[in-house]
Amino acid sequence: MSAPAPSDHPIGPSGFPLGTFSKELDHPELGRIRLVWDFEPDGRYAEIPLALDGQTLLAPTVRGRYMVDGSNVTIATDYPPDWGTSHHAWRMDGDVLWTVFLESDVPDDKDWFEALDSRPWTPYP
Repeated sequence: MSAPAPSDHPIGPSGFPLGTFSKELDHPELGRIRLVWDFEPDGRYAEIPLALDGQTLLAPTVRGRYMVDGSNVTIATDYPPDWGTSHHAWRMDGDVLWTVFLESDVPDDKDWFEALDSRPWTPYP
C-alpha cells in the first residue's frame, strides 16, 4: 500500500483540513444534491445542501463547531438545535477528505453518515 498523496488544501494547526469540501448524492427525500461541508479556521462548521435538479430543498443549512483530536473530528451542531453531535475518524489523501462515522448522540445519524462515508469529500468549488 502506498502512502497518501500530499495535500495542497489549507491545513489548520490541528492538522485538519480547512475550507470547503463536497460530494454529490441521490437521497430518497431530497433528490439529487451536492452536500457541502465548510470548516473555518476558528472552529466554525457548516453543512450546506445544494439542489442539483432545480428542486426546492426544505433541508436547512446546518451550523455548528468542530473540534479535532488527532485522527478524530467531533461536529457539534448549534442549528438546528436538535441535530446533535457526531464523531468521525478522518484522513486526507491528496486534496480528498475521507471520513468514517464513529458515533452520534442522534440514533438516526448512523445510516446518514455511513451512506456519506462511501465516497470521499472533494475540494469545492
